[in-house]
Amino acid sequence: MSMSMSNEELMQQFQTGNTEALGTLYERLHEPLYCFLFRYTKEEQISVDTVHDTFEVLQKKKHTFDAKRGTVKSFLFQIAYRLLINKLNRRKRWQSILPFLRLSTARAPFWNLSTTSSPNSSVTCVSPVVLI
Repeated sequence: MSMSMSNEELMQQFQTGNTEALGTLYERLHEPLYCFLFRYTKEEQISVDTVHDTFEVLQKKKHTFDAKRGTVKSFLFQIAYRLLINKLNRRKRWQSILPFLRLSTARAPFWNLSTTSSPNSSVTCVSPVVLI
């Protein structure tokens, strides 16, 4: 698949049945999507799971994308954000039912949560610098 094609052109190809276009979209967008999710969660596993779930939803809803309404990237980020909110709400619900599922401060993750790279990932997410 040509890397010179825009995301919207790739999505149009995917909508007409070209599965290679989805692979190219995944190669281009999985890392920025992961970084977006990791900034919210600071958890590698839920971020990775949500990225994969997002592309599964894209496969199911590929025909709902309309380039006149926005970009492929914004379409994917909206899907990912909604999936993440649902996952976090579900987790919160389970933690209220089963309190032992809560992370105590004694069992906090071993990595420093102030960084934006995950401990087992080769991806380093760059977060914007905020000057006060």
